[in-house]
Amino acid sequence: MTNLSTVLSIAEYIKHTGATVRQAGRTYNLPKSTVHKLMTITLPKYRPTLATEVKRIFAYHTKIRHLRGGAATQQKWKAIYGDAHNYKLLASDWELYDHALSMLVAERPEV
Repeated sequence: MTNLSTVLSIAEYIKHTGATVRQAGRTYNLPKSTVHKLMTITLPKYRPTLATEVKRIFAYHTKIRHLRGGAATQQKWKAIYGDAHNYKLLASDWELYDHALSMLVAERPEV
């Protein structure tokens, strides 16, 4: 059983670093499902304001999750085929992708 001080410590860590559930789990040596449960069920009972801030950070990470996957794929293709290879997407498609990513980064909650 995780005590309240651990829950608050994880929440403060997420608030100050903007960490994902997975990163917080790695830092505190807990499964991501446990971290998520602690932040969404346990934390609001004791510190609703802090829980709202953590929830906002989680919502941001959920919003950009698909872009991170796209960026990982782009890096993989560049590593395999190099910059000169046609990745089945036109350069303008990558420019749109980069623009969308930069817009979301601008929306990132302050930590």
